[in-house]
Amino acid sequence: MAIQIASLPSPIMFASNTSPRSRTRQYSSSSSSSDVSMAQRDSMDIDITGVLDIQRALDIARNTEGDLDHSVAKYLEEQLAEVWSRLESRPDSYVLSKDEFAIFNYFVGRYRDSEVAERAIARFWSSYQDNSSS
Repeated sequence: MAIQIASLPSPIMFASNTSPRSRTRQYSSSSSSSDVSMAQRDSMDIDITGVLDIQRALDIARNTEGDLDHSVAKYLEEQLAEVWSRLESRPDSYVLSKDEFAIFNYFVGRYRDSEVAERAIARFWSSYQDNSSS
């Protein structure tokens, strides 16, 4: 019985789920350059399945010194845009999920003077406390 090893495409390639609540992207990468920074290697080595999700992307961003890998930064910006779009569509009622709150909280400085953001954060904490007491 022969085992077939598939080669991974290069450079980083995304396959996006089209669900509006999607939080993951799959990608693969290969790097033969020894000039790749530690942060870039970390962002390329997401996990064994090649899935980049909000929590992993935020971990990479928080632990990166210097420039964040472009693909991770782009992913985070896209996720933030989706969250903000949902908040703007229902500014008085939308409740953030844990992942949405995490991404929003990472970029919260951008929304420092926003009443929509302030109310969304208050709704999240209220909902989070209500759910944890049951």
